[in-house]
Amino acid sequence: MALAHHPRCDEATILAAWPAGAPFAALSVRNMTKPVFITVELDQETALALAQFVKRVGWADIRGNAVDDDEAYAVRDGLAAVAVGLQQHGFAPR
Repeated sequence: MALAHHPRCDEATILAAWPAGAPFAALSVRNMTKPVFITVELDQETALALAQFVKRVGWADIRGNAVDDDEAYAVRDGLAAVAVGLQQHGFAPR
């Protein structure tokens, strides 16, 4: 997922919003042919739980559930974009 091609999800924005020492501190930026925008509706409790999960999930969990490294990196990048969206709405657990 090419986060750098989305004006609100570039690598600098993600790195600035991501808690120091959290699993996704280093991101791979990929070429993306067509961005996908999603909108979800969550209650406060679910949004906080999702933000906590995205913060805590590690590479071993991601890689262990992916078919290969490319898919794992894509999932990691997607989770980083979700984390930024949650942070922009006030859900940024430390």
